[in-house]
Amino acid sequence: MKTHAFFPFIIEWWGSINKDKMKRYFKSNMKEYERILAEDWASEEFGDRRQELVFIGVNLNEGEICGTLNDCLLTDEEMDEYRERLDDPSVFY
Repeated sequence: MKTHAFFPFIIEWWGSINKDKMKRYFKSNMKEYERILAEDWASEEFGDRRQELVFIGVNLNEGEICGTLNDCLLTDEEMDEYRERLDDPSVFY
């Protein structure tokens, strides 16, 4: 589960609950459920781990911002190492 400092409630990733349970939240809006699976679902491995950032200001350099954020992403090799360590909780604490 994820929490955010400014929100007094707990937020779960859709990918952290099974799809049958998730579907119950959308029983009155199945189009949104289908949209999330089609557009927001990154993979079966990680589910809906999408994030959105908003930058507000003047004279912002979009290319520089995107480049800096892209530099934060894991390489394929780092991602493989991460996957190998997922089963060992001690590496995260």
